[in-house]
Amino acid sequence: MKFSKISRKIGFPCLVIALCFFLMFGIGEKSAFAQTSTDRLFVQNTDRSQVRNITDQELAELGDPFFNLVLKDHPDETNLAEIEQLLQPDSTKRETFVVSERILDASRPQNRRAILTFQGSNRNNGNPIFLSPNVMISVPFNSEDFSDNPEQLEIWGWDEQRGRYNYYRLDRNGNRLSEPRQGTLTWKFRGNSVNADTLSAANRQGTCLQCHVNGGPIMKELFLPWNNWESFESSQSYLRFEPPIGWPVVSNIRLKNLKGAEFLESEIISAIKQFNSQRIDELTSEDSGVIEISDTQRLLKPLFKTTEFNIISSDTTTRLHPFTSTTEQPTDDYIIPNSFFLNADLIAGSRLGEQFTGGFRIDSARAFEAKVKPEEYERLVNEAGVKLADQQPGDANFAWFVPEPSFIDNNFLDQLITKNIVPREFVAAVLAIDLDNPVLSQERQSLFELDIIPSQFQVEPVNNLITQTVAALESLNPASNSPEGEFLAILKSEDPVALLRNKVDEYLERETSLLNADDNTRFTELTRLYQIAVERRQAVLADEILGDLDETNGTLLLPVP
Repeated sequence: MKFSKISRKIGFPCLVIALCFFLMFGIGEKSAFAQTSTDRLFVQNTDRSQVRNITDQELAELGDPFFNLVLKDHPDETNLAEIEQLLQPDSTKRETFVVSERILDASRPQNRRAILTFQGSNRNNGNPIFLSPNVMISVPFNSEDFSDNPEQLEIWGWDEQRGRYNYYRLDRNGNRLSEPRQGTLTWKFRGNSVNADTLSAANRQGTCLQCHVNGGPIMKELFLPWNNWESFESSQSYLRFEPPIGWPVVSNIRLKNLKGAEFLESEIISAIKQFNSQRIDELTSEDSGVIEISDTQRLLKPLFKTTEFNIISSDTTTRLHPFTSTTEQPTDDYIIPNSFFLNADLIAGSRLGEQFTGGFRIDSARAFEAKVKPEEYERLVNEAGVKLADQQPGDANFAWFVPEPSFIDNNFLDQLITKNIVPREFVAAVLAIDLDNPVLSQERQSLFELDIIPSQFQVEPVNNLITQTVAALESLNPASNSPEGEFLAILKSEDPVALLRNKVDEYLERETSLLNADDNTRFTELTRLYQIAVERRQAVLADEILGDLDETNGTLLLPVP
């Protein structure tokens, strides 16, 4: 998941493996709060901007669990234990998750990042406030201690009434000549998710939205095996057992509530779903039975462009990670993730029980399996010259660690299909373009940048997105072998979904043939595929927006030369 991107060059890393994070606020309550507490809640728009008092109007627009249960009446509360008590008094309903690119390194002293979540509900003036998945805390701790008085906290909260995420930070940033003075520990409102997806890279710098690209929670390694997280796939004894096996900090109550990333996955998925639903509603209008989309470019951006990415891998570990204690070569083959080959989640329609109800049910996309022998994989890594933490060869904990289409993009598209806003045929036609390049496709992006997508389109009573797009494409008279020519042909075909199915089957049959061929042909194809994996890692790291999701400055997240 992730927290506000507090500039990675200045210190407190955002929760990209983690997060950056805010309900109703009555007029009378606002007045009381303004009289007693406005000198304690501040606003800081960027890491380096002036810290100022929050205005009455800004206060009136905050309505998330963290604000309602903590900051509204206790804006000067900086003790973590007290904050947890205010959010969820029942300690059995608190959960702790741990993430670090050095998760395999048990040496001391070291720092880690915890994500604190809260189950159940709490009450505010008699009304229940639901905590999960609506508030999360990102907090650092170390191998010796999990302090109740941290120097920094980052929190996001979901404002159900306004349909937005609010982000807060506790730190000692301040002003030289005015309140709050530099060095004073104070809470700052750091912005919200409104229009986050429209911001340029320059406008994101030093804000939470530098990492929270679309404005919602981020958990890069959302699905199994959660490479850098404590999980059932890779459980760390130093976080589970007290000394001499584990770290002294294990005695802290928060580590007693330690859960694996597999539990956090479901919370992040729920949070993203509710956020995407709100985003779609904001772009949809209805008048006298006519439903229209007011900003088609914004609505369709996740279909043509990679707005965020997740990272996936085989579920088998290697012995090439710089911090692993494993020295023996694995005996099991590595399975290349099927989402490496194409957008398997959206095309197939399901993943580990997480249904994409608008998906295309092209089962071959999910059923396809490409296996790599451990000795082949080590040769690939060695010949590619990739490294991690300056160790060469160096690889992730789990093999074939590679960017994949993000859940936030795929779920957004799935909801568009399910709600009959965007025709399935239109989505299928776009997915068929550059099919075997599911992340950062230049061909799909070039289509998006052409003047072929209508600025608005009607959803009901008759959806005219395809007819408008076809007319725009025909006016270009494109070459049949160009991306726009191929897109036009698919849109005009009798059944774009069937055409997508045929392209998927042909592509996977071709890959199967190459990987089942003689040893030389097979390894040549594996080398080509692994080079694509390396190039995708390099592409996301070089991207002016997506590159900020790596908080290690290219040293510990993705293995590259």
